[in-house]
Amino acid sequence: MTAEETKAYWEEKYPIANYPTCCLCGEKTECPFGNNPAPVASRGKCCGACNNAVVFVRMGLIPLALAKKNKKNLKLLYDSLFQQEPEPEPVVVYEDEKHRECPLDESA
Repeated sequence: MTAEETKAYWEEKYPIANYPTCCLCGEKTECPFGNNPAPVASRGKCCGACNNAVVFVRMGLIPLALAKKNKKNLKLLYDSLFQQEPEPEPVVVYEDEKHRECPLDESA
């Protein structure tokens, strides 16, 4: 089977319209089977983004009570706790006027 035939087979067998809806955020899951939302929810399936947070709840890095209280915003909770801000670009300070005017001039 070629890649195109395989893709066509799976799309016919599992149409995207039939994918489960995430029981936490309400969006469609990105696969036909979804993910296990336990212990945050006892029924349904969750999407991959919510699953990232659920894994951290299982590991004890996000308190279960906090996760249950913020079910609908679990992705935002996860992002606020574990996604780091990009580091700012370093500021280059030149001590003399010549380099301040043209810092990439190597002819000097």
